[in-house]
Amino acid sequence: MMKTLLLVFIATSFFSQAFAQEKRKCIFSPKITIKVLNNLPQGSGSLQTHCASKDNDLGNRTLGVGDEFDWTFCDHFLSKTLFFCHLWWGARQKAFDVYDKDLSQGKRHEFYLWAAQDDGIYLGTSDSTQSLVKVYSWD
Repeated sequence: MMKTLLLVFIATSFFSQAFAQEKRKCIFSPKITIKVLNNLPQGSGSLQTHCASKDNDLGNRTLGVGDEFDWTFCDHFLSKTLFFCHLWWGARQKAFDVYDKDLSQGKRHEFYLWAAQDDGIYLGTSDSTQSLVKVYSWD
């Protein structure tokens, strides 16, 4: 029994390392893409962002109006993945989770679009700004 458990652990570790590259394939979980978009009005200045998870710090970014950045990851098969972002626009700011298991009230999507607008932060589950829903107001 212990040998079997050890073999399973070694195999799991091997596959985890084998697919730890940027363009990995997700075997036991869905591949998720998060996009952050500066959808602020023209001439309103840049959006400062910092996004991270427990294991991956995506760094600070400056997005001009209309600019975006995205990243893709494999969701943890036990639904333990959490990414968060902190956005700043002038004197306004907002820190929030951009991905966790409870984000869509039990409905899982493979794409999440977070858009900063003048009155707050909006979320969509397609690469279109037509179906965005306001989730947060600026602090």
